[in-house]
Amino acid sequence: MNEAEAMLRLVNSSPEQDGPRLIYADWLAERGDPRGEFIRIQCELARLPAADARRTELQVRADALLKIHQNEWARGLKGQVSGYRFYRGFVETIFIDALSFLQSAERIFREAPIRHVHLLDVDVHVGAIARSPLLERLTGLTIFASHAGDQVARAVASSERVRNLRELNLGRNRIGDDGVAALVQSATLANLTNLDLSENNLAEAAAFSLASTGNLASLSSLNLDHNFIGTSGAHALLTTDRLPSLHALRFGHNRITQFLPLEDTRVLRRLRMLNLAGNGLDGAGIAPLVESPHLIGLQSLDLSHNALGDAGAEVLARSRSLSGLRTLLLSDNRITDAGVRLLASSPTLAGLTTLKLTNNLIGDAGIQALIDSPFLQRLSRLVSAES
Repeated sequence: MNEAEAMLRLVNSSPEQDGPRLIYADWLAERGDPRGEFIRIQCELARLPAADARRTELQVRADALLKIHQNEWARGLKGQVSGYRFYRGFVETIFIDALSFLQSAERIFREAPIRHVHLLDVDVHVGAIARSPLLERLTGLTIFASHAGDQVARAVASSERVRNLRELNLGRNRIGDDGVAALVQSATLANLTNLDLSENNLAEAAAFSLASTGNLASLSSLNLDHNFIGTSGAHALLTTDRLPSLHALRFGHNRITQFLPLEDTRVLRRLRMLNLAGNGLDGAGIAPLVESPHLIGLQSLDLSHNALGDAGAEVLARSRSLSGLRTLLLSDNRITDAGVRLLASSPTLAGLTTLKLTNNLIGDAGIQALIDSPFLQRLSRLVSAES
């Protein structure tokens, strides 16, 4: 084994650490290899806050290097995976069909510090996948659009190999309430921070299961877009104390037509992002939510494709609980110039940096109200018409 191979083996055996990667980066840079610079830039990007001014320049440089060299740097994976993504200088995410994973994953994992696998064409292989010891190396697993129903949820839930998972995406699999019940009862999924169950067949029973489990205390992000949890399901998740780390909820297109009065909970106080797009909500429907004094930390609210109208705009404008909002998405809500004037005159919305109002009923008077607003001075992104 030569020096380069030894350093790569150390990177692969300690994928969570930057140290071995940076040592290898220095070794490469000393030999004039541009991958050394690339590794260092991506490691720095992974550490920088999202709003750091240096991100843009570093990302542009990393993208330029990757465009030139990615085929060379991923040469060992050629013909074995259908796609890949670099993170912190190395391929950490791969896209691969289930059969190829079962046949070739051991060899692939020697080539790169793989941390997230997107499995394709799972079908009859789901049981064998769930038993694979290689799952223990992963922090992320995606089985998207396999259409395998509750079978895929039960296989993952019963696996002894998924204890290290932080991210699990089981979107578009026709999973129902029973599949979710199996997931939340699994002690091996206790370390999850991100769970995506979008585009399935989940009703309010699934929401109740998620709200009552004690096994997902580390969960910070939950995506339930395009399901059927309804008003009761949403209320259960917003008022539970069993998900103390949750700060991002996606409820888009879930037949949530109104909100019930909300008592104080850890979820409500910790909530930073909420997606309610496409639920048919009107002003009366959202009032109990946006008027709750406990919704104190919300930074991003998506109410696109609802039926708020000017009455909903008034509810938002008079709320005293939305002062932390930075992003407000209100596309396709039948809002007129009158509603825009209400939004523009609201001191509560003075912290907004992004406001989207496309596909409403706004004319020149509404646009002028936004321009003249004494409160919407921090807006860096105002979208009022389709581009």
